[in-house]
Formats: sequence, structure tokens, C-alpha cells
Amino acid sequence: MDDIFKDLIESYANYFEAHHNFAPLTSKIYSYLFLDYKEEGITFDELVEVFNASKSSVSNSLTVLTQLRYIEYSTKIDHRKRLYRVAPNATLIRLEKIQHLLQLEKNLSERYRSFILDRSKNAEDHRITKSDIYIDHLSNTVKQLAFTIQKLKAVHN
Repeated sequence: MDDIFKDLIESYANYFEAHHNFAPLTSKIYSYLFLDYKEEGITFDELVEVFNASKSSVSNSLTVLTQLRYIEYSTKIDHRKRLYRVAPNATLIRLEKIQHLLQLEKNLSERYRSFILDRSKNAEDHRITKSDIYIDHLSNTVKQLAFTIQKLKAVHN
């Protein structure tokens, strides 16, 4: 593994660990699979060897990623070993989760704004102004995500 590849794996692993709450090994495995540009798939044994991890740790990470539908596996007709790779719709799944979270936050922010407006009876309250700005941002972001998801679905189909 060359230094550029190692650095990319480490950078993506840090991202997935911080922003998707993956365990460190799970983050590294997902990053490694994500960067498999040939998309042929990686064997379980190769992952154990590359990350110098126990079989049970690698197995647990693969199970988590499979359950999230971020990865999939296949077997070739003439081989017994599974080949793991990133699922073709993994990005779509991640974006839909983000969209859902942002929509929930927008709904909560709207409820908060109504609560403050009801209590303060002052439309000029700085909390209302801040809420309006934030709700507008969330609305635009959710719309943009919906557009991106729609485009990805068209490519996936």
C-alpha cells in the first residue's frame, strides 16, 4: 500500500468515525472498500491481513456495514470466498439519512420558533430572527439534498 493510499484511507476513516459514529476498525474497513477503485471486491482474509486485526473484529465490522447496507458481498462461481465491496447505492443511503435528520431538525426548529413566539409575543425577538434564518437554511438544504438524491436515483436506475 503506497503512502497516498494510506493517507486517503486514514482521512476517510477519520471522517466516517467522526461523522457516522463508526468504530475505528469499521471506519478503516469501509474506507478501504470505498477506495477499491477496481470494484472487484476484497476478501475477508485480505482485510484481516491489511489491518492486522482479529477475525472476529473484522467480522463484526463487516456485519455492521452489511446491516447498514453500506457494503455487499458476492461470491464468484469458481471461488468459495466472499468478496466485499461498497454497495452501489451506499451514497444514496447516507444522503437519505442526512436528509431525514435535517428534516427532523427543521421540524423541531419550527416548533421551537412557535414556542418562543407564543411565549415572548415579540416578533422582533432575536431568537425568532435566528430561528427564521436557520429554518430557511434547513429548508434549502433539504430541498438540495432531495434534488441530489433524485439525480443519484436516476443514475442508479
